[in-house]
Amino acid sequence: KERFGKKPGTYTSLAFEGLVLETLREDLAEVLAEELETMIDALAIRDLNRILVCGLGNPDLSCDAIGPLLADELLVSAHIPEEDRQQERMRAVALLIPRVRAQTGMETIELLLGTIERFQPDLVIAVDALASRSLGRVGHVIQLTDAGMQPGSGVGNHTRELTRSSLGVPLICTE
Repeated sequence: KERFGKKPGTYTSLAFEGLVLETLREDLAEVLAEELETMIDALAIRDLNRILVCGLGNPDLSCDAIGPLLADELLVSAHIPEEDRQQERMRAVALLIPRVRAQTGMETIELLLGTIERFQPDLVIAVDALASRSLGRVGHVIQLTDAGMQPGSGVGNHTRELTRSSLGVPLICTE
């Protein structure tokens, strides 16, 4: 923690600097899925049936829109009847896109806690844009961690942290 200024936890970085993302999209998705499975296994969740994905960011700013863009990419399945999901071997996946505090007047954690109370997920996956001191890493690195995150910290907004202890549920963050 002292050396890197990070909270204790598991961190994985997938770097594809100098490469064009569109040419790697399928391969990168496969590697990302494998890394997510590894992190999920390490969390030792007994029954992983319900996953809440939280797409963080401002959809009006392209540099911060990665989370909200999940609405076009993620296969949500929480609305599908359980029998049908079981037949297809699918988990119940729900998506929350809370937008940013300047647009809602509420911190992300407030919206997330209410959704967690109602949906009761076994795992939360929070997706946000990577804030980095190195411009070369932006758009060329995906970081996964179970240590949590602080939404808005990349632009100096001081909001409450999203962590396993603050949410009461296992959490994986990707930036």
